Amino acid sequence: MKNLANLLRKADITPRERVITLVHNDMYRDENGKSVLSESEIYSLTQGWRPKNSHDVNEYNKYLELSRIEQTMRFDSYGLSLKGENSILRSIMLIENAFFEKNLVNQKDERAFMSKYISKEDVISFIIENTYVEYDKLIHLITLNNISEDLRNDIIILDEYVIYDKKYLEDEVFLYELFQDSTLLSSENKNLLIEKIFSCVYHDGIRKLKNGTEKDGFLTLHFFAELPVEAILNKWAEYSHTDLNGKDSKYLLDNIEEYANIQNKTMEIIIKETLSKWIDDGLFITEYTPLFLSDGFNTWNGNTKKKHKDIFIEWYKELQKTKNFIQKCVVSGGIKVENFNSNLFNTPSVKKIVTGRSVYVSTIKEEFISEYRKQIELLIPLAYTFLFIEKYTNPLKTFTTLQAFLKISNYFSDVFEIDMNSKYQKNLESLEQDLDVLNATCTKQLDKISESLSLQETKFHFLEIKTDQFLFLKESSSTVQPDSIIDDYKKHIKKSGFTIE
Repeated sequence: MKNLANLLRKADITPRERVITLVHNDMYRDENGKSVLSESEIYSLTQGWRPKNSHDVNEYNKYLELSRIEQTMRFDSYGLSLKGENSILRSIMLIENAFFEKNLVNQKDERAFMSKYISKEDVISFIIENTYVEYDKLIHLITLNNISEDLRNDIIILDEYVIYDKKYLEDEVFLYELFQDSTLLSSENKNLLIEKIFSCVYHDGIRKLKNGTEKDGFLTLHFFAELPVEAILNKWAEYSHTDLNGKDSKYLLDNIEEYANIQNKTMEIIIKETLSKWIDDGLFITEYTPLFLSDGFNTWNGNTKKKHKDIFIEWYKELQKTKNFIQKCVVSGGIKVENFNSNLFNTPSVKKIVTGRSVYVSTIKEEFISEYRKQIELLIPLAYTFLFIEKYTNPLKTFTTLQAFLKISNYFSDVFEIDMNSKYQKNLESLEQDLDVLNATCTKQLDKISESLSLQETKFHFLEIKTDQFLFLKESSSTVQPDSIIDDYKKHIKKSGFTIE
């Protein structure tokens, strides 16, 4: 803060400095409850001076008007923050009411009320734009439901999670197609296999979540086909002559990390070298034999009726039929396939999806089409509420407006040579906290919907939700324009004789 006493001792204080001094004093009084300047000093800065000419008058009035604009804007920012917080709290109650199972009458009344403002067509359109079916999962589930009951029961014995998770059979298909009836792999295919296995061993997003070193990204409880990650760590110990002596995977990872540092290599390179040597030594040939090479019947869950390799071959043949069928649906325009950018543990990825809209409007007479239409019904209460809040409360518009207020306050800070943005920052942060609570409430309801979907008796547990589209994320606010009040303030500032973008 400027030394006000020094300013007042100057023989000649410019009109601009007079207003800046007053502004500094006001800021100090707001923060500390008392003024730096006395009443007589304030009088001498305002009524007690005589301008030399009209230029002094205009200059004084120019800066004084700007200070008044800032004061008004500060009150508007605070008022908008309070109004926004109140609206968000009401929105949270609306969302919770929509899923309050013991109050079905209120649910119906609330939806009837919102339907006056949000059409059912808009709700359905919003849902089908923001839901989808994973392409590979759809193929997996259609195949699973097209095979005989006996074969399906055998596959469930092999993998009890097969109805919900396609990964085990995907890994087995990958191995089958890679080996191509040969026990020898080309150099290219060997590298493909190593990369595929390592993707099951390590996830950098997990490491980032733990804010740790490379070893914190290893997924010690995961599998690739029948191969557990822990077995890979044990194989490294065997090759490096490390005595396990009953030690756990944490001990192994610590040792691999130390070994990698000594070798001046990453742990990834060490694990991939281990896999390379193990594949040469018979991994998937003499150890952890894939289904298509197995003559066995036994599993952890009991014995299958057919040999493992016979189960797999039947599955594989049906899988190819399903792929051909889905491809024909795509070519004919019955469904639409596109790439979808997703983010898991802050790690971006791209997956192939069947769009929700194309499934909803499809004329294909298949059970998965009707099942999709049935499953999206669970999203209707949340979609109604979300669209109502977005249209009539629009918390992101409030957020961007408060951001814009903060930006303008930086301009005032430059002009008046003092930090004036603390009040605006506080208003913004207060709204951000309420936005977080609102999004947590939406997420809680999305979790309930996902749980309900998983508990449904259906052949097709496949509905995926673009959850970000059901949230009021600050990251999405860049596409939301602030309230027109921001342009009004900029016009007032320019009209006072200042330049602002």
